[in-house]
Amino acid sequence: MELEVLEMRAAVPAGGAWAWRRVAASALPALVITAAFAHTLATSWRKWGNIFVDGGRELELPRRLLQGEALYSDLRCYYGPLAPYVNAALYGLFGVHADVLVAAGIASAALMTLVLYLLARRFVDRPTATVAALVFVYVCAFPHLGWNPAFTFALPYSYAATYGSLVATTSLLFLIRHAQGGRTADFVASTAFLVLASLAKVELFVAAGAAHVAWIAGAIGANRFTRARLVGYGIAAATVVAVYGLLTARVGWTLWLDNLGGPLNVANERFRRWVMGLDDPALSLRHMGASAVALAVAGGVGAAAALVAGAARARALVRWIACAAAFGATLELYRRLPLAIAFRILPLVAAAALVAFAVAAWRTGGDRARMVPRLPVWAFALASFARIPLNSTVEHYGFFLLPVPIVAFALLLLDDLPRLATASEWRRRAYRSAGAGLLVGAAVLHFGESAKMYDQHIHELATPRGRLLLLTQFEAGVVQALSSFPRGTRVLTVPQGDGLVFFSGLEAADGMFSHLPPDFVGAYAEERVLARWQANPPDVVVWTRQDMSEFGFREFGDDFARACASWLAANYSPLAGDPTAPVRLLVRKP
Repeated sequence: MELEVLEMRAAVPAGGAWAWRRVAASALPALVITAAFAHTLATSWRKWGNIFVDGGRELELPRRLLQGEALYSDLRCYYGPLAPYVNAALYGLFGVHADVLVAAGIASAALMTLVLYLLARRFVDRPTATVAALVFVYVCAFPHLGWNPAFTFALPYSYAATYGSLVATTSLLFLIRHAQGGRTADFVASTAFLVLASLAKVELFVAAGAAHVAWIAGAIGANRFTRARLVGYGIAAATVVAVYGLLTARVGWTLWLDNLGGPLNVANERFRRWVMGLDDPALSLRHMGASAVALAVAGGVGAAAALVAGAARARALVRWIACAAAFGATLELYRRLPLAIAFRILPLVAAAALVAFAVAAWRTGGDRARMVPRLPVWAFALASFARIPLNSTVEHYGFFLLPVPIVAFALLLLDDLPRLATASEWRRRAYRSAGAGLLVGAAVLHFGESAKMYDQHIHELATPRGRLLLLTQFEAGVVQALSSFPRGTRVLTVPQGDGLVFFSGLEAADGMFSHLPPDFVGAYAEERVLARWQANPPDVVVWTRQDMSEFGFREFGDDFARACASWLAANYSPLAGDPTAPVRLLVRKP
């Protein structure tokens, strides 16, 4: 389709009114997407991140790297080295301030929007690609769909997730460019970004790797895979092995057992099942079924509109009304869906689409050049669901795993299915209208729910290290209390809370960053953690009563970390205050 559009443009004389129209056509998508991005950014301004939970680690870890502490030995990290070292470099250049990483997060969201638009443009026209990019902006860039505002590109629970999503998607973009144009430079860029994905987060590396495997299969089938490409992959693999080999030589097997492999701790099993939607498979399947019904209804609306718009004697006005009605009906349908329903069917859609395009690429001759580049997109999309197979929602990990699947879904609804369904242009417009309404409705649904949550951020936290508007007051109160201690005071937060230490300007007492049930394993087994505390006791302890039911436990010191809790209770006394308060400050006994 893109080649047809380009050929039509080439036939138009340059200069005059046509030149202005081409400029306007090129600029309009950028203006629309920029306005939408500014809208979502303004709505969420300074209301991102969870400094109490994961956000504190993201702010503190690069600061401590700058102080000379070592990643994976002094500082525990479950993810690859890319994000910590990038953020440490940013701190080194611009200073240790929350706004530095916030700016990096916003920039990564903007770049992700551009990459997704360019990815869609490899297959469809500008309006369609604009719709795909807008869905990302309103659904995945700055969502706040639950109590935790950390699932956002601006100040995420993990920069490894957002940076990884960006570099993995960029690898996919250059791979598609190579598949369509055959340029060696695009292949080199694609493999380079694949290496970066391997240094970020494993889920994104798996997705990008699946795209490359799909392209290799298609290229072999089309007799286009050369020895030079094999050498390129060999260099990429050797680079990844060298980086992790050097890290292993420096810190030993703790890199794999206690850091990168830490989330595999058996105490994390319940949390993994919850994230994957396997904690209650029956409920997840019901949600997928409801999502399938919603998609089928939207398809029925598109089919009905296509019958009206494609009627031989229908007037132009009637045809336009049919398309508008299809758009409005599907928009209203998806605007009213529960959040758990909207994208729940996408894993099955991705699996079906990948199989369909693979079969089409195998069977077709002249159309193979159009089919083969779609295989990496759907392979990437399907592999993205390995972490959330029955829980395809934006509310949690979906904000960084769903962008490519959503764009692929948009291409399917707005280009592939209309093309497959009919040769009539008006009928195609009707199907596209229904698909566009579905996507816009989903965007309205997610943005509306996020805006409601952001409206509740009314508690200001303002310190020399940054300013945020929080959902609750207690974080600001704890930071204020900690700020009364002299600089250099070493603070231990249990089970979480290093963001409180960051904003107070004090020093964290250990490099563990959190003390959750799955954290106590290997070199971080409870007896070893306790031995480190005893050898170098913290000056102050921030002890929070936090529900651990998502991990299958009750509370720190209740049914896990009992020895650690007993030692803290024996050696630290609370400051004046309510002993039943959810957050207590403890100081060392004389």
